[in-house]
Amino acid sequence: MQTDKPRKDLWDKLQIVATVLIPIAIALSGWWIERSFKNEDVQLAYITIAIDILRDKPKANNEPDALRAWAVAVVTEFSIVSFSMDAKKQLANDGFPYLFNPDGGFMLSPDGKKVKKP
Repeated sequence: MQTDKPRKDLWDKLQIVATVLIPIAIALSGWWIERSFKNEDVQLAYITIAIDILRDKPKANNEPDALRAWAVAVVTEFSIVSFSMDAKKQLANDGFPYLFNPDGGFMLSPDGKKVKKP
């Protein structure tokens, strides 16, 4: 006596495919989110380095400084608001006129004096 196996219909096949694809989709989503967080961390590190470079006084001889030019490019690349050409030149020549003090929430001049509350 031979028993016939029930045929698998479309829903049975989709259930098998979903059982395989759902964990893969979850893993890929997690990888993509983690990668975007890592990219943001790298961007933040580059911006921090660039700001540290621009905090220093420029060379006194007014020669082009490749490192300052790189720092200006990094800051402008990751800025939400575009820098004008004049702002880029001022940033390269003068550095940051004000710095944020995370301890007190004050804007500081480069010499460390309190200037204003944001």
